[in-house]
Amino acid sequence: ALREHVLPRAMALLHSPLLQGAARASLRRLFAVLTAHPSGPSMFPTLLRQLLDIVYAAPPGGATLSRQSLVSIAQCVSSLCEAVDPATHSSTVQTFIRELEAPTCPPAQTDQVKMLLLHCVGEMGKSRDLSSFALDKVIVASFSSASEEAKGAASQALGSLAVGAAHKYLPYILQQVQSQTEHRYLYLQALRQLISLKALEGGAAAGGA
Repeated sequence: ALREHVLPRAMALLHSPLLQGAARASLRRLFAVLTAHPSGPSMFPTLLRQLLDIVYAAPPGGATLSRQSLVSIAQCVSSLCEAVDPATHSSTVQTFIRELEAPTCPPAQTDQVKMLLLHCVGEMGKSRDLSSFALDKVIVASFSSASEEAKGAASQALGSLAVGAAHKYLPYILQQVQSQTEHRYLYLQALRQLISLKALEGGAAAGGA
């Protein structure tokens, strides 16, 4: 019943740029619960593919998804990945890196796919230390994209990564802010993203105290 009725509606909701707040949080909990279920490990590849296919399997020439929709999908991917074992989590990150380096999608979908994957690694990096992966190089490569939206997704991802691995990424971002000229504004955006997320963390902690 869940797969037949609830999941299709959840996937449809993720197309909406209006999905946010409590509704988005409920969807994230749904995917986290599904992965934590005893049958979750066997469901994980299918659920992950269904989430990614919202972008990967989009019809050619169709409407592109908004940044808000891509972020919603990425947050659900992150929630899905949180409950899996470390080896599966690691292999998923490595798959995203390979796709960012050499997308397997049609050329017309490359920007949307890259933005989705950038948001995915960023969301995953908020709660786990991903400093052992060469994500900074992959992310910064998108700073040279012709798409301003892709550049924005990359800077947001870099700032999000620094939440879970500030020891590596905060000094790196600060160094680039001082030394860069061409992409300085993107590193500044990444720094602002980190500060905003840390402020939210502090507010949530104070509210729960």
